[in-house]
Amino acid sequence: MKENIHGNTLSEVVFRQAVIDSYERELTELAAEPDIELSARQQGRMAALLKKSYRLRRSTFMLLQVKRAAVAAAALFIALTCITLVNPTVRASVGEAIGSVITWFSDSTSFGPNDTDGEAVDLDWYPTHLPVGFSEETRIQPGDITMVIYTDDDGRAIEFKYLTGNNTTSVNNENVEYSQKFYDDIVYHTFTATDDNHSSAVIWDMDGYLFDVSGYLPIEQLIEIARSVVKLQ
Repeated sequence: MKENIHGNTLSEVVFRQAVIDSYERELTELAAEPDIELSARQQGRMAALLKKSYRLRRSTFMLLQVKRAAVAAAALFIALTCITLVNPTVRASVGEAIGSVITWFSDSTSFGPNDTDGEAVDLDWYPTHLPVGFSEETRIQPGDITMVIYTDDDGRAIEFKYLTGNNTTSVNNENVEYSQKFYDDIVYHTFTATDDNHSSAVIWDMDGYLFDVSGYLPIEQLIEIARSVVKLQ
């Protein structure tokens, strides 16, 4: 029969139309069937799977971003230094209390090393205070940079980063308000978001390290986290 169908053009057309009609009939029958009701337990499992998938995608994205930052750190510092030296419109200030050069650009602010006699030793740092519900999800250490991501059950994230003082870090300065807070002889540079679409950040220098805490949280909470950071004993 197969040979007869393929050998007859009319038979092929009739057979093809029959297959199409059968497929469309099955679709119509499926659309007419009632929706499947999910139990609370099934809905909870689906929500947990979706949340796990979101966290995995976010962790993968953050790992890629940190790797890129580690590769670009040296080149960025060289470029910023050259621009600072040759461009008189670039504002640069030296923070004597924190030992870092702060360079302002149109869309970002860079914190880089000042001339120091020694280098920071390899230490681990942790915030001893986190908002309720947050716990460590990912810790990444490419070279001299360490980034820790804390998340809660709602999918919110806090990014804590520290790097040795001979490196450079930068922060977005668009759609934020800049200020300084002084606690225990430490200058905390705050970048407070002016809307919900941008994150806030706190950057400071301590014991030869540069620190950065950022997230979609009130700046007061980020300052509390920053002030709680200690080195692992």
